[in-house]
Amino acid sequence: MWKPRAVLSDEGNILTHYGMAHSVDQFKWMSEEEVSEFKESGDPVDAPPNPYTIQPEIQGKLLWLSGAPGLGKSTSGLLLSKKCDYVYYEADAFMNHTNPYISSDVDEPSLAMMCQKHLKGVPQKRIDDVAEAMEDIAAMGKGVEYNLERLMKFYSLMCEDISRERKRIGGDWVVAQAVPTRAIRDRIRSLLEGSNLLFVVLHMSQEDQVARIKARHGDDEDVIAMLTKTYEAFDTADDDEPNAITVTISKGMTRDEVVEKIQHMVKLHFS
Repeated sequence: MWKPRAVLSDEGNILTHYGMAHSVDQFKWMSEEEVSEFKESGDPVDAPPNPYTIQPEIQGKLLWLSGAPGLGKSTSGLLLSKKCDYVYYEADAFMNHTNPYISSDVDEPSLAMMCQKHLKGVPQKRIDDVAEAMEDIAAMGKGVEYNLERLMKFYSLMCEDISRERKRIGGDWVVAQAVPTRAIRDRIRSLLEGSNLLFVVLHMSQEDQVARIKARHGDDEDVIAMLTKTYEAFDTADDDEPNAITVTISKGMTRDEVVEKIQHMVKLHFS
């Protein structure tokens, strides 16, 4: 999707680069023994550690924050967790097979997600299905033809994980993940039927979106071009779409103001 530049060590076994998490990172060649040890150091896929109260007897609301990149889905999810005791599930971690429960101490959760611990015990079929879907996500972002059914399979797997984890942990939930079209949201609604699901689709002008992306990722032209191109692929929620609201974000709104607007519109929906 983009090509990072790196420096190869004199020994030829370490690549050092400036990563997407705004820090210096490395790829290191590992022996088979080191790879095995690394795999075992991950969090269990069937019960990732999290900081939330385990209360499976309470199955509350499920807010799914969607919208194009740079609109504050992850930040809003984190603030809802801090302010209103929502369980915050960062669904982009599902693509990377990492722990989806991010610490509330971070400032930029979408960047912190890239440093989450990997999950061990992920079925190979899930790994393969996600890898295939990533090709389609990239194609959709570029505005070229993609395989909708493979994307639907990807979201079905994600919904299975969310459903299982909600039953295990309980409480009110907020999921942050960019669901681009109503057709995919309809599929998710059918899979999570009866779960008090509400899609909260964030929206802003493309000019303001570009400014936010530059503030987060700097002036990397490849990253900016890829993320802004995806703007065109996202549908807002029409009035006739069930269990979905569009939250329009204007220039200059603070993070807290965005979350307050989300809370207000969610309260109106469920009242």
